[in-house]
Amino acid sequence: MTGSNCTRPVAKYDWLLTRSHAMVISSLSEGGANVISEWRVGSPIVWRGEWDGKNYEDKGEILEMTPGRRLVHTHFSPLGGREDVAANYHTVTWTLEDLGGTTRLTLSQGNNASAVAAQHSQGMWDRLVVDIKQIVERA
Repeated sequence: MTGSNCTRPVAKYDWLLTRSHAMVISSLSEGGANVISEWRVGSPIVWRGEWDGKNYEDKGEILEMTPGRRLVHTHFSPLGGREDVAANYHTVTWTLEDLGGTTRLTLSQGNNASAVAAQHSQGMWDRLVVDIKQIVERA
């Protein structure tokens, strides 16, 4: 789990976690990424882009959307070499906490294949939280 405090109110983050989620995720990918979703509970979410010189298409499903509070979705990447079955999907939780004019964003990912995989994901989420904070504070 990783988190960061921002000097902006929760509404700034809420916008970022839904409609502009694609912009934030694309900052992690060397070739950019397209994120496609209807942003409703039960709708699919697809990430397409390039990572380490390889094209990819990751997928998942929106499990929960509570405006101003939480976004929960599953995530599967064939780049991990695992079989595309429900047991191999991660659950990613984005939580916003209103701190009275400032916001704390916390990201967590469950169902990692190993401690090494969890550590790799933690490094990606740490970078993402920094990127999100910078984007929000510029807005």
